[in-house]
Amino acid sequence: MTESKFIENMLIKRHIKDLPENNGEDIIYNEVLTSLIEEDMQRNDLIEDSLKYTNEKIKEAEKSCFIAAMMMANELIDEEKKK
Repeated sequence: MTESKFIENMLIKRHIKDLPENNGEDIIYNEVLTSLIEEDMQRNDLIEDSLKYTNEKIKEAEKSCFIAAMMMANELIDEEKKK
């Protein structure tokens, strides 16, 4: 398992505690999306606060995507060096 896949699985398990080990990508996607929707439905704030919260989450997601992309790039570089 690659480092990026390991990190992806670790992050998924933070949101979904009872996710079985061997699931297809569609099942995992649906479980994660459902979990996030349920988490969001428990919030009860005004639209301005909700927009601020969403903006913060978007920034966090962008940072996570950047980190994952850097890790994947490093893996690719390492694989190319092996050849």
